[in-house]
Amino acid sequence: SLAADEGSMQHKLNELMALCTSLQKQHSEMVSRFEAQELEINSLKARIKLLEDKDRGVAVQSGDNAQSKGKG
Repeated sequence: SLAADEGSMQHKLNELMALCTSLQKQHSEMVSRFEAQELEINSLKARIKLLEDKDRGVAVQSGDNAQSKGKG
């Protein structure tokens, strides 16, 4: 019957709307996680660079000290 078909279509439409809402929420959560991970990665890269620069500074100073002691 026509009423049954309309009821079935309305039910399907409601299911699709709920699915769409759920997918939008999941998408937003994934975007937020992605942005948070990107910030963390950039922070870790900056920390690595700082430690590498520090390490190079120590290596240069050690080299200078070794040369000074050798000349003395």
